[in-house]
Amino acid sequence: KSLHQHLLAWDAKQQHPELGDAELCDVAGLEVSLPYDPKEISALKAEGSAWRDMNRVNRRAKALAVQRHLRIARQYIDNVVTGRFPLRTGR
Repeated sequence: KSLHQHLLAWDAKQQHPELGDAELCDVAGLEVSLPYDPKEISALKAEGSAWRDMNRVNRRAKALAVQRHLRIARQYIDNVVTGRFPLRTGR
């Protein structure tokens, strides 16, 4: 499952290099555990309450997930060239 997530992130980055990491997370359809429920943020936004910090934290979680997946995918790709798959050195 995680290998598939790495591939989804990699493919999304190749197809949409202009997008930021948080947007790539949505495009790739990655499974990310967000600190705040998006529905809660939408409700707060509709009320006019403070929601920007919560949204920023969620975007940061998405960006970090994409960066991790891309870093691991790069390791797999680099090691495939040398005939070593599945091998990676870390997160």
